[in-house]
Amino acid sequence: MGRWTSGPIRARRPWTPRPSPSPLNTDDVLRIRRAAGVALDRYPGAVGQLIASELLDYADQGFRGDPEGLSERLIADLLGVATPRT
Repeated sequence: MGRWTSGPIRARRPWTPRPSPSPLNTDDVLRIRRAAGVALDRYPGAVGQLIASELLDYADQGFRGDPEGLSERLIADLLGVATPRT
């Protein structure tokens, strides 16, 4: 039975090491917090609160995730910018 998920989520083999995370700088934290504010405006109610909460947790963890990961793609979509590339 095939999986419905495809793309960057399944592109990496399970045994391939992930790149080590880099620390977030102040500009990155501000960008993530700005995206959380946009999420609250764009998606009123529980959905916007959930997205904003997850993004704020991401900013609070202090390390940047995979540039093509879900969090970074969501931030790029909310801020209307191209997905970051390494």
